[in-house]
Amino acid sequence: MKYLALLAILFSSCNQDPATCQQVKTGTFTFESGSSLYKIVRTANEQSETNLTTGETSTWGVAWQDDCTYVITLKRRSTNTPTQYPTQTIKITKVTGNNVYFESHDGEHALLTGRMEKVK
Repeated sequence: MKYLALLAILFSSCNQDPATCQQVKTGTFTFESGSSLYKIVRTANEQSETNLTTGETSTWGVAWQDDCTYVITLKRRSTNTPTQYPTQTIKITKVTGNNVYFESHDGEHALLTGRMEKVK
């Protein structure tokens, strides 16, 4: 019985399959947060975000730490409003079809758990 519990813990702590994460490293995604809808376009080293509700845009540098984890660093925004988290680490936790589940943090605090949909 102890071995079954240990196996359950090991399997539950496994990371997302790197081959699956490769499929969502680049592309066009949509993401909802509160009452806003975002369009995200990510290349190998840059991510642009457009808030489709307000029209605000931002551009982020992307640095991949491993196949399923990347760091985004703010490069520029369309508004002069300072951002609370100019650097964030994003971990892809699951990919199911076109749905990409993720967690983000700023190094100290969990910021967001959510889902993006790959549209292209």
